[in-house]
Amino acid sequence: ELAALADAVLDRWAAGDPPDALAALAEHPALAGRQELVVQLAYEEFCLRTEAGEPPDAAGEREQLAPLYRQVC
Repeated sequence: ELAALADAVLDRWAAGDPPDALAALAEHPALAGRQELVVQLAYEEFCLRTEAGEPPDAAGEREQLAPLYRQVC
């Protein structure tokens, strides 16, 4: 199930793997077909990076996540 696959990606990130939604979608392209999972991955990446002390960079985030947004919009 795709939701379980997305949860496994999130679990890896929580365990210390660097969060990277684009890489997760490249590794598991079936996830890209589920808008809610794409949004969840992008949101969790942003939250984890912010919690790790990476300063928010709205312009940079928009540029980096633009491919995700194109997939869900």
